[in-house]
Amino acid sequence: MSEYHTCEIELKDKIILIESLKEMGYKPVIYDSPQKLRGYKGDLRIQKAEIIIPKSQISRASNDIGFNRGKNGKYTLYISEYDESIAETGRGFVLNNLKKTYAKNKIIKEVSKTSKYKLKTIEGVNNKIKIKIELK
Repeated sequence: MSEYHTCEIELKDKIILIESLKEMGYKPVIYDSPQKLRGYKGDLRIQKAEIIIPKSQISRASNDIGFNRGKNGKYTLYISEYDESIAETGRGFVLNNLKKTYAKNKIIKEVSKTSKYKLKTIEGVNNKIKIKIELK
């Protein structure tokens, strides 16, 4: 049984988090109150999350991946030891990809709120995201 690791991540905007997960190809399940995560055998774990990527979306041997909002507004990520290890090989859930996608979507949201700037281009180069913004 893979042990879950927890890490607080600097992501606070629930809508952008969900949009970013979807952009990465996941179909997160969103709950009003935290639900127990499932292990690779379908067993219920003690960890709970409001936003869950079901294990079936990662690999047959994976566990659910969960995000739960803390009292400070930041999300805690629950990911198993196994899922962290397959992410290092380029398969599975990769936290750095989520952080990049989230940052891009947060910038787009903030720029669209203002009448001072406009988004010129977004492009991906060498696994990096370049965003060009100009004054209106």
